[in-house]
Amino acid sequence: MNKSLIEELMEAKHKYDKVLASVFNDGKVRKDEKYMADRLEDDIKSDQFYLITDTMKDATRMYSLGYEFDTISINLLLGLIYNVNDLDENDKVKENAQPVDGIVRFYTGNVTSYLDGEKTNKYEYDYGRQGFIKFDKLMSDISNSGLEYTGPNSFEELKERILSDEQFGIVLTASLKEKEDQVVAPKVKEEVVVEEKPIEEKPKSKVKRFFGL
Repeated sequence: MNKSLIEELMEAKHKYDKVLASVFNDGKVRKDEKYMADRLEDDIKSDQFYLITDTMKDATRMYSLGYEFDTISINLLLGLIYNVNDLDENDKVKENAQPVDGIVRFYTGNVTSYLDGEKTNKYEYDYGRQGFIKFDKLMSDISNSGLEYTGPNSFEELKERILSDEQFGIVLTASLKEKEDQVVAPKVKEEVVVEEKPIEEKPKSKVKRFFGL
């Protein structure tokens, strides 16, 4: 059903209203306008994990131009999502307010390169990408990616730690250490000695003799 002009104008008027507030693992609160909140349903149905992995790939390519490293890590910000009215004037979650169940707001943070445990990048790759993702889907994607994960392992744990005012890091780490090339000795062909026997001349068959062979 097509919207009327008045409806479209009303939407335009409220497009930048703050409607969501997310409380993150770094202790900060970030608020989203309506146009961003409208993405939520589409985001959780799509592959948002690629935004995280692409950020790691881009940083790895950039760092490879000037730094030596055997490990890449990326910091993540994960937030509990509330209606903006669920926070008081001090941006504290009101008593009995509940976040959107099982879904988190995410931002990619800075990417760091290490060599033998020591940081090697002098400049930070920190082009924040963002979206919404189901927490269980994020854990599944991480598990299938081969990345090492440091952080809460369930939505309930994330919720409990954030609401207790704990500030903590969430990190994904990729080990890029090259495997030592295994030197494999070339296989030596065994020489098969065949004892030569005198060739016995067989009488020609009738068919061959018919064709003069």
